[in-house]
Amino acid sequence: MSQKNRQVRFILLFIIFFIVLIAVGNIIVKRRISPQLVETEVRNIKLTAEAQSIIKAQITREPAQQRAISESVRSLPQ
Repeated sequence: MSQKNRQVRFILLFIIFFIVLIAVGNIIVKRRISPQLVETEVRNIKLTAEAQSIIKAQITREPAQQRAISESVRSLPQ
């Protein structure tokens, strides 16, 4: 076997090794890490939506409270 053939084989094995390494890495990420990330993001989105609905409810309640205070102040004797 010539030196050139050995170099070509070594380079091909090196390239195949890294292709396999990348493939295995992608499989691990898709099967192990991605589901956890999706679950965490869904939980964060739900918590954010819940917090926004609470804030919206408080904001809509505020004008009614302001009206009640204004009416109470008007009815106070001067």
